[in-house]
Amino acid sequence: MQMQAPKVVEELIPSVMSLGAVQQVLGHLLREQISIRDLKTILETLADWAPSVKSPEKLAEFVRRRFSRSITSKYTTPDGVLPLVNLTAILEREMSEALQQTDEGSFLALEPGLAQMVINKLARASEKFGEIGQTPVLLAPAHLRPAVFNFVDRFAPGYAVISHNEVASNTKVQSLGVIGIDD
Repeated sequence: MQMQAPKVVEELIPSVMSLGAVQQVLGHLLREQISIRDLKTILETLADWAPSVKSPEKLAEFVRRRFSRSITSKYTTPDGVLPLVNLTAILEREMSEALQQTDEGSFLALEPGLAQMVINKLARASEKFGEIGQTPVLLAPAHLRPAVFNFVDRFAPGYAVISHNEVASNTKVQSLGVIGIDD
């Protein structure tokens, strides 16, 4: 680390963040296949936010925002379109109410019937992505994104979960469906 950005490392570790906390942030990024090659930008982002934000999960979200262009380009089609599915406002509200924060991170404590319905709809939606040869992408609100990822990764793996903040400007978005609650 010190070879890439000695001043940033010196400023950050150990006075603002412990090395272990930096490793936790990197672990969050790697778990979602976000490249950590640009360590200088990651450390600079942590130096900006770590004085006021202590949660490694939340710090990883700030890093993800800095990497919005590379996150978006990873999932766009060759003609520059980002295919995705999104959540209905009603389901977003249900998820917000079910959001639980712990020291290990955030998760959704959804009622089992609702959780199963969401899992089934995600499975059906992923077939549309398979037809066009793309990774399934779910768009979620920024405050829910980590918990939604944890839910999706556990029960409908294979999806990338991105927030509105991570969609690079000037990106053409194509909705392949909406995940919602049946009436």
